[in-house]
Amino acid sequence: MRTWMCWVFLACWALGVPALGVTVKEVPRLAANAWSVDTTRTLSPQTLAEVDQLGNALVRDGQGQLAVVVVDTTGRQPPRAFALELFNRWGLGTAGRDDGALLFIAIEDRAAEIILGDGVDGPNEQARSDAIMANDVVPAFKRGSPNDAVLGGARGLHQLIVTSELNQPRDAQEAASAWDPSLEGAAWSEDSAVTLVSEGPIEPEGDLNVPALAGGVGLV
Repeated sequence: MRTWMCWVFLACWALGVPALGVTVKEVPRLAANAWSVDTTRTLSPQTLAEVDQLGNALVRDGQGQLAVVVVDTTGRQPPRAFALELFNRWGLGTAGRDDGALLFIAIEDRAAEIILGDGVDGPNEQARSDAIMANDVVPAFKRGSPNDAVLGGARGLHQLIVTSELNQPRDAQEAASAWDPSLEGAAWSEDSAVTLVSEGPIEPEGDLNVPALAGGVGLV
């Protein structure tokens, strides 16, 4: 697995006592036929509905699993570590395929993470995931549009999974053996993330102007 981290800092930061934050165990489980959780009520019903549709389409076609989770803050736990723990706790992805993806947002932390399962984390998918964060998620948050950020990220990850090497095998024999609907259980991801972090609260829709650095490998 490879980890990408893009950091953004505001000039001024003043906090009293840090928020305790939600724990991984406290994040509500995905409901039946739902692939989105927003404990902050930041996202519109239309955004949540489209995310659920994208997730259900992947499952219906046997191509993977995609979830979006939005929380206020992860407290003292780094958002990247939180997202990875959540991904593994939920077992996103199909056993034997490891085809899960998680878009994780921590609003107060100004953090966005993309976690990819091993089955959809090849070099091409890594580059595309990096581009999704840099071109879709980060700019939308800069504009103060969390709905656009989540939709852009979710749509991009949906396409990443559908067109991944796992779902576009080189020959018909591989295609026939790539998906076994009888397989059940948890997929496992060790450490694959894309991160946007800056200090300060995310403003409501339409009023956010934060300089961003995105893309590249490693710590910026």
